Amino acid sequence: MDGRRRPHRTGRFAVAVVASGIAGWFAAAPAIAATLFFDGPDGFGVGAEAARAVTESGELSGVDARGLEMGRGLIDVTRQEVLDYDLIDPPSRDAPITATSRWTVENASGIRLDDLWLVILGAATYTPTNIGLALDAEDGWALLAVEGDGATYYYPAIHLGDLDAGESVALTMRHRVAEPLHPSDDGLLLPRLGIGVDRALAPAVIPEPASAWLCASVLTLLCVGSRRRRW
Repeated sequence: MDGRRRPHRTGRFAVAVVASGIAGWFAAAPAIAATLFFDGPDGFGVGAEAARAVTESGELSGVDARGLEMGRGLIDVTRQEVLDYDLIDPPSRDAPITATSRWTVENASGIRLDDLWLVILGAATYTPTNIGLALDAEDGWALLAVEGDGATYYYPAIHLGDLDAGESVALTMRHRVAEPLHPSDDGLLLPRLGIGVDRALAPAVIPEPASAWLCASVLTLLCVGSRRRRW
C-alpha cells in the first residue's frame, strides 16, 4: 500500500475521499459544510480571508497544488442533473438561491490518472463574487492553494482518486447564487463553472481568462413557477 486512501467504488462510480498523501497546511477537517463565493483575485477562486477562516476553523482542509491544469483533454463532465433547488427573491449572499446537482465526471485522457483532484476555478457566467458553493469535507472537498503571478489563489477542489481511462466518478454539487438567475426558453440557468484538475507530474499554471477554461455545461432549473422542486 502507498499510504493513500482510495475511493470506495460502487459499480462504475466512486465516492471521493480526501487524500492523506498530499501536503496540507491544516489538519483534516470534520464534516461541516462551508459556503464560499468566488471572490478571489480577478474572480478566480475564493478570497484569502475566507480561505483562512474556513481552514483555521476546521471546516475545510487546505492542500498545496502539485500541478494545476485547465482540464481540457483530461476530464469531461458527461452528465449533469438538477436534484433540487430553492428560489429566493431577492437573493443575497446571506440568503442565496440554492440548488443541488449531480455531476458525472469522466477521465477523457485515454490514460490512467492517479491521485486526481477536480478543481473549481470560478464562475464563467454571472458575477463571480455572487456565485458560490457549499462544500463538505466529508464529501472530499478541500481548498487547493496555487502560487502564481504574485498572488496565492485558493480553489475548491474535490479528490477523485485514481481513475482509469474512460472511468467515471459521480459527485454532488451544492450551488449558491446571490443574484437573480438568467431566464432561458426552458427555465432558469445556473451559472457555468470553470473546472481544472490537479495531479502529480504536471506543471502548475496560473489562472487563464474564462474563455480558456473547460466549463461544465449549462444547467437549467425547470418548472420556474415553483419555489422548490425535487426530482
